[in-house]
Amino acid sequence: MAEQVHRFFCEDLPEEEKKTHSSVRPFAELPEHEQEQNRDQARDIPFKLARIGRIAVPKQEGQEGAPLIDDEIELLAELEHDRWVALKERDGWRRGAQTDKPGKVHQDMAPWSELSEPAKDKDRRAIRRIPGVLDAVSYVIVRVPV
Repeated sequence: MAEQVHRFFCEDLPEEEKKTHSSVRPFAELPEHEQEQNRDQARDIPFKLARIGRIAVPKQEGQEGAPLIDDEIELLAELEHDRWVALKERDGWRRGAQTDKPGKVHQDMAPWSELSEPAKDKDRRAIRRIPGVLDAVSYVIVRVPV
């Protein structure tokens, strides 16, 4: 799933970023810490789905998943941002005015409420990619019966 998370991330980048983003390369060519970021994001999918009363199950022929709605996307995007910040902090990163990868400084290591809309959109896109990531590994999102 981590490879799918990475593939969808690269495909989803705006065209101008695809030309310059340092992570636009095959998963196997990423540095270990970037591979781990994708693994961590993939591992977190079941926890995010549980927060909204969903699970991922093996896809049956012809089965359609339950789509994510806007309120769910917003909640999960904030959770995704919190997960990303926590991972960065564990790796020794800190917040700064400008991103400096070698210096382990990132401008988006801020609370959700302080992020710019473009920064929030990155997390929203990550959440919108979840159904495709799951579909690529033959899983689908379903509502948990109550």
